[in-house]
Amino acid sequence: MSNDHSVRIDISLPRADLASLDRFAAGLRMTRSAAIRYAVRVAGGGSTQAGLSQGSDEELLLHNLVAVEQVIKLLERFLPGGPSIAAEVLPLAVGAAQLRIGGPGDAER
Repeated sequence: MSNDHSVRIDISLPRADLASLDRFAAGLRMTRSAAIRYAVRVAGGGSTQAGLSQGSDEELLLHNLVAVEQVIKLLERFLPGGPSIAAEVLPLAVGAAQLRIGGPGDAER
């Protein structure tokens, strides 16, 4: 491995758990190993991004939200229908974000 701080492990999972891992990884658009590393960091109270604290994650999310809002406001000025188009798309965007954050199982609720 390229990172000399990494340790390779092998795990055994029941097929049902492997299927859950595959769904989790697919929802995050990650490989199985990346999804496991992500889950371990989150479960351990660590950052969802390497090297960042939980406060930094929250700040990053806030900056991303502001950037997205700026793009929406710019698009509203140029698109026919302006704000009404943005209002129509908002519930779809919220649903997509909830799926990405909560995983694929949240769509069935």
